Amino acid sequence: MSNNPYVMPDITAVSPGAVPVITMLCRTAKIGEIINQMVQWNENNSKITPGLPIESLIVCIICGRKPLWKVEEFWAKQDLKLLFDGTDITLDQLNDDAYGRALDKLSEVKMEELVSRCSLVMLAAHDLKISTVHFDTTSKSVQGVYENGAFGDFLITYGHSKDRRPDLKQFKIGAAVQEDGQPVMGQILSGNKSDKEWNPEAALKVLSSSIKRDSKMSSLSPTAPSYQQIP
Repeated sequence: MSNNPYVMPDITAVSPGAVPVITMLCRTAKIGEIINQMVQWNENNSKITPGLPIESLIVCIICGRKPLWKVEEFWAKQDLKLLFDGTDITLDQLNDDAYGRALDKLSEVKMEELVSRCSLVMLAAHDLKISTVHFDTTSKSVQGVYENGAFGDFLITYGHSKDRRPDLKQFKIGAAVQEDGQPVMGQILSGNKSDKEWNPEAALKVLSSSIKRDSKMSSLSPTAPSYQQIP
């Protein structure tokens, strides 16, 4: 040990970046809690809830981690007790097997319902209302062979590429946000789905969803352009 009185060997400095903020937003949205309610799992046989790995994986993705394996290496540089206060999570529980099991359970969930439920929680947490909804889509290119019909009505196929890769097949992501930028609905779409076709469909879906009932939304024109004004 050094005799220098200014050396503090028991302190380890870390640079968390945006991780604490993103983690808190995910926990405010109760992503993990909602997933736990939606999937089948046995608390008595589980060392970790299925929602917690998914919540932590979202943090990894948003904070820029590209390879989604050996994720425990990412969390080894973070303060788990501080970030996931109220849980008994340990680093060894955030292993690839745990993430694989959680993702298998997540595959059984209706993603639109999950997004809607988390959106309602965030609207309530920030006391946000809905008077205007903006609809938009983006495309995600993929590589490999995908046979039409392999995923039911969902097709990975060629379409208008918003990331400028018309040579690749793609799928699309559609989202609706209210005037403050808070998402209120999200969908995974076929790669050839047009905005003109999706916008009115999405407007009708928002009108008929729990988002409308719980946010006091009055009316929405399904034939209007991407910005929808609610009186």
